[in-house]
Amino acid sequence: MNDSTFKRWNDGCGWLVFLIAASVYVSTVEPTASFWDCPEFISCAEKLQVGHPPGAPFYMLLGNFFTLFAPDASRVALMVNLLNALLSAGCILFLFWSVTRLARPLVAARSGGTLSVPDAAVVLLSGGVGALVYTFSDTFWFSAVEGEVYAFSSFLTALVFWLILRWRDEADQVTGDRWLVLIAYIIGLSLGVHLLNLLCIPAITLVFFYRKYPSLSAVKALGAVALSGLIVVGINFVYMPGMTMVGGWFELLFINVLGFPFHTGLIVFVALFLGALAVGIWRCGRRWARVAFCCLFMLTVGYGTYGVILIRSAANPPLNEDAPDNIFALRSYLNREQYESAPLLYGRSYASQPEYVEAGDHYRLKVERGVAVYSPDSLTGKYRLVRHRPEYSYTPRMLFPRMWSERLAGAYAAWSGGSPNAVPTEGENLTYFVSYQLNYMYWRYFLWNFVGRQNDLQGMGDAARGNWITGIPWIDNLRLGDQSSLPESLKGNKGHNVFYGLPLLLGLVGIWWQLRQGRAGRRQFNVVLLLFFMTGLAIVLYLNQPPMQPRERDYAYAGSFYAFAIWVGMGVAGVSRGVARLSSRRGEKKERGPYGLLPFLCLLIPLQMASQTWDDHDRSHRYTCRDFGRNYLMTLPDEGNPIIFCNGDNDTFPLWYNQDTEGERRDVRVCNLSYAQTDWYIRQQQCPLYDAPALPISWTPDQYEEGTNDYVPIRPELKEQVEAFYRQHPEEAARHFGDDPFDSRNILSHWVFGRDKELRVIPTDTIYLRVDKQALLRSGIMLPTPLRKLEGQALLDALPDKMSISLRGLGALTKADLLVLEVLANCDWERPLYIATTVGDEASSLDFGRYFLLEGLAYRFTPFDYEASGDVDPEIGHAVDTERLYLNLMSRYRYGGMEREGLYLDETTRRTAAYHTRLFSVLVHQLVKQGDEERAREVVEYAAKVMK
Repeated sequence: MNDSTFKRWNDGCGWLVFLIAASVYVSTVEPTASFWDCPEFISCAEKLQVGHPPGAPFYMLLGNFFTLFAPDASRVALMVNLLNALLSAGCILFLFWSVTRLARPLVAARSGGTLSVPDAAVVLLSGGVGALVYTFSDTFWFSAVEGEVYAFSSFLTALVFWLILRWRDEADQVTGDRWLVLIAYIIGLSLGVHLLNLLCIPAITLVFFYRKYPSLSAVKALGAVALSGLIVVGINFVYMPGMTMVGGWFELLFINVLGFPFHTGLIVFVALFLGALAVGIWRCGRRWARVAFCCLFMLTVGYGTYGVILIRSAANPPLNEDAPDNIFALRSYLNREQYESAPLLYGRSYASQPEYVEAGDHYRLKVERGVAVYSPDSLTGKYRLVRHRPEYSYTPRMLFPRMWSERLAGAYAAWSGGSPNAVPTEGENLTYFVSYQLNYMYWRYFLWNFVGRQNDLQGMGDAARGNWITGIPWIDNLRLGDQSSLPESLKGNKGHNVFYGLPLLLGLVGIWWQLRQGRAGRRQFNVVLLLFFMTGLAIVLYLNQPPMQPRERDYAYAGSFYAFAIWVGMGVAGVSRGVARLSSRRGEKKERGPYGLLPFLCLLIPLQMASQTWDDHDRSHRYTCRDFGRNYLMTLPDEGNPIIFCNGDNDTFPLWYNQDTEGERRDVRVCNLSYAQTDWYIRQQQCPLYDAPALPISWTPDQYEEGTNDYVPIRPELKEQVEAFYRQHPEEAARHFGDDPFDSRNILSHWVFGRDKELRVIPTDTIYLRVDKQALLRSGIMLPTPLRKLEGQALLDALPDKMSISLRGLGALTKADLLVLEVLANCDWERPLYIATTVGDEASSLDFGRYFLLEGLAYRFTPFDYEASGDVDPEIGHAVDTERLYLNLMSRYRYGGMEREGLYLDETTRRTAAYHTRLFSVLVHQLVKQGDEERAREVVEYAAKVMK
C-alpha cells in the first residue's frame, strides 16, 4: 500500500472514530450544569467572568463562543457541555492518529519498510482499539460530558503529542520547524486552560532529541529528560510567576515613581518583552536560536489570554473571585495564594510546631518577611504597600514530607500505622506515600479504567466502596472479601463495571511488543513511558494530597490513562505479530489462518467496556444540579431581598449558576462563608448585585483588608473590668464603648474595629443582639408555641428584647464569624437571613443552632430560643416551620427529572437528593404529629413520584 492510499484510509478511519466518540458523548452529555466546579465554569464562560484561581481564560473564551448558539438561557450550559463533548472526541481523533503514527513504522519494519494491506489493517485496527478503549474509559468519559476544563486539557495534550510526531516525520523539510512553533503556541494557550499540558514537554523533548540525534546514547537521553524537566520547572516556577513579578516592578516604577496611570508599567513591560523577542528572531543567524525565540514568542502570545482576566476583573463582573484587576492581585491569583500550600521536598509534618526565637527576655514566633502585598489607591493614584505576607517556620522538618497537615493527623496515622500524637518517622512517611498517595490515589484509579470498578461510591479505604475489581470472583474475593455478600444496593450499583482486566492485558502486550521492535520500538516506549509518568506519578508527587479528600480525584490523571491507551492500541499489533508466528508454525499462510481473526476480536474489548460504562455515564435528561441549586434559592421568601449563607462548592456554584445564567431569584444575595475571610469578597458583598442590595456591612476597607482582624481574641476575663468601668464612670464608658457594652454592634464598632489596636479584642464570653419587636412581627418568622396565642401588647411584651450568643470555649473569632455577626445585627429582622442546611452549625464558630428554624434546604436565623420553648423535636434537632416546608417541597421545588425511569444518579447527586428525602420525612413526621394524616399521605405519594 502506497503512502497516499494509507493516508486516505488513516484519515477516514480517524474521522470515523471521531464520529463514534462524538456521537457517544453528545448523546450522553448532561443537558445542564453538573456538580462541583461546572456551574461556576459555565457562568464564567457565559458572561466572561473570573472564576477561582488560577482561572481558565482560554476555556472561558471558547466557551463563551459556544454559548452564542444557545437559543435561550436554559440551553447555555448544554452548549458549554457540547463544547467539551466535541473536544473530547477531538482528543480521541488525535489519539487514533498518534497510535497509527507510532505503530506504522514498527509494523512496516518487518516488511522491509513498506506496508502490505494486512499490515495497514493492523495499524488502523491498533489506532481504533486504543482510541475506543480510551473513549469508553471511566475517567475520560466522566469529564467528556460536563462543563469542566479537563476535557479541553486532554484535547490539548493529545494535540501537542500528535504535533511532535508530525514534526518527527517532517523534521528534515524546510517548513518542519513550524510544528515546534505551533506546539509552543498551543502550550501557551493551554496555560489558560490547565497546567497539566506542561507535563507533555518531557515527552516532546525526548522525541526532539531522538530525531535530531539518531545515535543518542542512554546517558545523553537521560540528560535530555533532565533538560526537559528544567524546561517544565522554568515555565511553571520562573517564567509564569516571573512575568507577573517583573511586570509588578515596571508598574511600581511607572506609577509610583513616574506618575503614569495604572497598568502603564505592565503594558510597557509586555511591549518591551515581545519586542526583544522579535528582535531576537530578526537578528539571530542560527536556526536553532531563531526557532527558540519564535517558540518563546508564541508561548508568550498564548499565555497572553490571561489579559482577559485582568480586563474582565477590572469590569467587576458578578463573579470576580480574588478580584485580580491589577498585576499584583493577578500574581497572587496565578500563584493560588488563597489556598494552603503543601511542602514538596523538605518541610513540616503534621506534628511540627511553630518555631520560636529569642527576643530579649522572651520568645517570639520565627517569621520571615514574604511577598509584598500592594493595593491600588484611587485617591493618590499610586500603589500602596499593604503588608508583607508572613512566612512561618516550623520544627521539626523532614525530607520528602508527605504527611503535613496538622488537621488530619489521625487520618495520616491510619494510613501509615503511626501515632497521631508523635512525630512521624521517615518509614511511616514513606508508608503513607506508597499506601495512600501512590496505591489508593493513583493505581486504584488506573485500574478502574483498565480492569474494572467496584461501584461509584467514594472510597475511604474500606472494602465495600470505590475499589477496583476484575469481575473474576476468586481474584476479587481474595482481595476484598466475598463480593456476593454485599447488599443489593451495592451489587446493583450502576458504577459496577467489570472489564476482566482485558484492556490492561492488551496494554501490557503492547508494551512487550513495542520493546521487542529494536531501537525504534524502545525509543517509542521511552517517550510514551515519560508521558505516562509525567501525567500520572509526577502529579502524585507534586500534589502531595492529604487523606479525606472531598471527592475522587481520578480526573487529574487522565493524561496518564491516555498514554496507557497508546500501549493498548499497540497491543493489537502485538497480538497480530503473535498470530503471525503461530500461523507460520502451523504451516498456514501469514495471518490468513483461523487465528488471523484474533486482532479483530480486540474490538470486542471497547465494546464490552461500553456495555459496562454506558449506564453510569449517561447523564442525558438529568437536571438535578440546576434544580437543586434553584431549590436552595426558592426556600427563601419572595419579599425582603433575603440573604443565604453557604460554604462549599455544591451549595454555592449551582446557586450562582441559577442566578447568573438562568436569571433565577436575582433578588437573593448568596454569601459564601469560605470566602468571607478575604478582603476582596467582603468588598464585593458591599456592592449591589442584580436585583439584590448589598449586604448590610458597615466596615471600611482598612478595617477588613488582608492581615487586619483575621482573628480577634476573646478575652472573657475583661468582662468584670468593663462592668466595673460602666458602674463607676457610666458617661465616659458609654462615650468610649456604647450604651450596652456587650451588644454586638458596640463590640464590633468600639472594640474589634476601634482605633486602639491594643483593645481589638472581644471582652466577654456572651454577646447580645437587640431585637426590634415590630420588625420581628413584620418578618413573618414562625413564633414559638407559647407565643402563638398572644396578641397585641401582650405579644410585644413576650417577645425577646435581645438575643444572646455564647462564646464560651472559643479562643477567637475569625473575620467570617465577625461578618455573620455584622450582617445579623444590621438585618435587624427586616431582611430575611438564612444558612444552607448543608452548612448549618459548621459554618461558623458561633452557636446559633437553637435559634435556627428549618424551612427547607436552609435554616432561617431567628431570635427565638426554640429549645427553651419546646419546639425542637429531638429526632430532628431543630424547630420546623411546617407550613413553609410544605409549600416549598410541594409547590416551589423541582427535582431534576428524578421521576424518569432509569435516570442515572451518581453519588454526589444521590447525596443531594437525600437532603430532599430527609425534608420529606421531616414534613411527614410533623404532619402526623399535628394529626394531619391526609396531607401526610399526600406528601408521601408526591415524594414517591418525584424522587424515584
